[in-house]
Amino acid sequence: MRRSNADVFSLAPFTMAALTINIILFIISAMQSKNIIGMDSNVLAALGGSQRERLWQGEWLRLIAPMFLHGGLLHILMNMNYLWRAGSDAEIYFGTSNYGTIYLLSGISGFCLSQIFGGHLAIGASGSLCGIMGAHLAVLILKSPRPMQAWRNSAVKAEAFNLLFLLGIGLTGFMRMDNWGHFGGMVAGLFLGASFELWSQRSRFGQLGVFATLIVCAVLIAAARWTVFNPTYHIFMSAVAKDEDRNPVAQKYHAEEARKWSRSWSSASFLGVLNESQTESILRNHTLGNWTSDDAVNPRIQMATIIRACDDGDLPASLRKLMRLDPSLPVDDDN
Repeated sequence: MRRSNADVFSLAPFTMAALTINIILFIISAMQSKNIIGMDSNVLAALGGSQRERLWQGEWLRLIAPMFLHGGLLHILMNMNYLWRAGSDAEIYFGTSNYGTIYLLSGISGFCLSQIFGGHLAIGASGSLCGIMGAHLAVLILKSPRPMQAWRNSAVKAEAFNLLFLLGIGLTGFMRMDNWGHFGGMVAGLFLGASFELWSQRSRFGQLGVFATLIVCAVLIAAARWTVFNPTYHIFMSAVAKDEDRNPVAQKYHAEEARKWSRSWSSASFLGVLNESQTESILRNHTLGNWTSDDAVNPRIQMATIIRACDDGDLPASLRKLMRLDPSLPVDDDN
């Protein structure tokens, strides 16, 4: 049944509000970046893009604001097209409060995983949209005559294919995507969608599922805010203690914690966690003044670039230029 625009605005207010906020922030981003095709990373960071270094300093808004920011025209067109087509139907089905919970917690969960395992500047509504897809998949499975054999259902297979295809493109590197953000959003949406569907069927597992998912999300948020198990967190906090707080006790504590955790993760380097030699190299380069806490929160540098630079031994000239370490090198702010 076709709905008029008036019907959509009255029946799906959250979706319409999200669309409006996304478009307004995109216009602001484009105006400040002076570019509609691709946004300036400094502008996105200033508007609330997800940065783990800023999150480590207590900027909680960076778990919510990024889901309303986009990196360019193609990015927002793709996301808003899906939100317009699928978001309103999902909101009408789940109800505004439940749908809003799915949308926001899926986005937050995606950004948490993205910062815990990635660490780059992250933006976009994709995590939330993957949550909507995950919730839809959960409903299709539970509504199947035989949920345990739902994979035989053509609608289930189609939605599962869409999710796997999206994740697959990201893993191949064919397009630049936030794989952890997509995965986190999808899983959160899947569990929340299943829980709300069971709750509507008056199953006690529905309330338990929602409660359990909220606890997991809370743990993820805490882990993203206080990533104490990651050497990079302590390296950054050590730099902040020295450069900004002038606190030698805190600096020494975090440096030792970085060394301790790098030893603990030595057998799991495949996860991308710093090993002992990398940790020592980064700490040493900070002591020598080769990078500062200001560099670590610069959206064009961040800890990820510092780690790569220090891991290579002598810092390459291109990175020294980017990190403003060699004043003799010309600086192009558009790079």
